[in-house]
Order: sequence, then C-alpha cells, then structure tokens
Amino acid sequence: MTSQFLFDPKFKTNSPTDMAQIAMLESIIGRSLPSQYRNFLAVSNGGVGALGPKGYIDLWSVARILETMKNFTPLKFQPEFLAVGSDGGSEMVVIKYTGNEVIFGYMPFADFKAENFVELGNDFKSSLESIAMGSEFT
Repeated sequence: MTSQFLFDPKFKTNSPTDMAQIAMLESIIGRSLPSQYRNFLAVSNGGVGALGPKGYIDLWSVARILETMKNFTPLKFQPEFLAVGSDGGSEMVVIKYTGNEVIFGYMPFADFKAENFVELGNDFKSSLESIAMGSEFT
C-alpha cells in the first residue's frame, strides 16, 4: 500500500495500528479521518523518510498525534486543524477541516495561525505528491 504514495525505499514505516486506536482518535476529534490517510495509518501507523525526488516527511503515529493534541497549546484554540506530522524541520503537516471539506497543508510550529496555512492538496495522495515534488512552506 505505501508504495502508491511515492515513498522512497528508505522510508521507515511503523508497525500497523489497530483500528480501535484510529476509532479513538476520530472520537476525540469528533470527525472521521480522510479515508486515504486512515488507510495509511491502519497499515503503517506513521513513518519517516524521503518522499519522491525532492520531499521528506515525518508522519506521526496515532499516539504522537494524541500527545501533540494534548501538549501543543495552539491546537486547543484551533480545533479545525489536526496536526499529523512535520516536514522534518519547522513546519507541521496538518489536516484542515472546513465544513465537509478536508484540506492537507503546512503550518509553522512557531506561528501556528490559520492565516499561515499553506494548502498542499485536498486528499492524502495529492498532498504527498506535492511534497514529493518539492512543495515547501512559503
């Protein structure tokens, strides 16, 4: 499954998570995860490494997502965002929920404000493709 998402052979995935953990996360956030991302978590529970010719990503495990929700104060005041990883540097990979729309994007750790959101794509795969081709936070 992970090969369809452009991961480099050196991309290191975690062991699969059980569906109960994913259901618990969805219950806590009060929303369903996007299906492609949910499927990714089910088979890998996150991972880290190269993505395509120009990208790098650290996709967090369910436990790390929950820990970040608890400890990263700006998320408590902006519930439309769910942090799911980082670019390995100063940018957080987030899912933005707006009504029925879901958008993946970047937000800076240091200045986590809605106006700093940079869209990557409207589904998991297209977002990974953007990162793989060198899309960066600007």
